[in-house]
Amino acid sequence: MNNIDETVPAGFMLLFVCTGLLLVGLSIPLLLRRVKPNGWYGFRVPKTLSDERIWYESNAYTARWLLAAGLLHTVVSFTLYFIPAFRANLNVYATTCGIIFMMAFTFVIILSFRHLRTL
Repeated sequence: MNNIDETVPAGFMLLFVCTGLLLVGLSIPLLLRRVKPNGWYGFRVPKTLSDERIWYESNAYTARWLLAAGLLHTVVSFTLYFIPAFRANLNVYATTCGIIFMMAFTFVIILSFRHLRTL
């Protein structure tokens, strides 16, 4: 048997928590409609870049869901760290956090494109 300690270091938990907080931080300027149309930051597709009204509306909508996804990811990453079954296995913890992140982010993208069709 291999006795390598695979418990989750606190640094991994902080990495996942900070990833969620980064999404929260990125969503706030978009939610407040402070980001002008640009090629780097925001929900950038031809339709949003072609009309400022659509840009601000679609980015504010996307930001609300991005904020929720970031908060969810932050809370889940923090909470799972304190559940012994997850903390005891780095692979299980990292995989679970990664799957939750990807599902939440995919959900945000799908909802954003659905909303964009209504504008």
